[in-house]
Amino acid sequence: MAKKKSTAQRIVYAGLLMPLRHFTPADKNRVLRANEGGKKSPKQVIYVGETGLPTEERYLQHLLKYKSQRGWIHKYGIRPIELARRLADLDGLSPSVKKEIYMLSRPLRTDSKEREAAVAAIFRREGFYAVSA
Repeated sequence: MAKKKSTAQRIVYAGLLMPLRHFTPADKNRVLRANEGGKKSPKQVIYVGETGLPTEERYLQHLLKYKSQRGWIHKYGIRPIELARRLADLDGLSPSVKKEIYMLSRPLRTDSKEREAAVAAIFRREGFYAVSA
């Protein structure tokens, strides 16, 4: 029997991570592989995910290692970033890029995995290192 697609609204969320110099060598290599062709000195490292929960609640789950695979936020998390509401605290993003991220991050019923990948790609394009599940 075919798996039924969820009709629940899901958001794309992000978490600000520590600078890369604080990562273990193995995790640093994972970040560098995920961001091939990225800048050698990225602005910041961002974790990008998707969920049906509020950003703060999902971030707390990561901190508690609940439903978190690699533990990026548990190990290196600084704070959540509310992509659908507040991007002003990320330096170096133009208003048009903030709008692009907002449009992909807000609660929608479209494929959240595709939107997660698109948001990560935008962050990479803008000089950030991005990692996700």
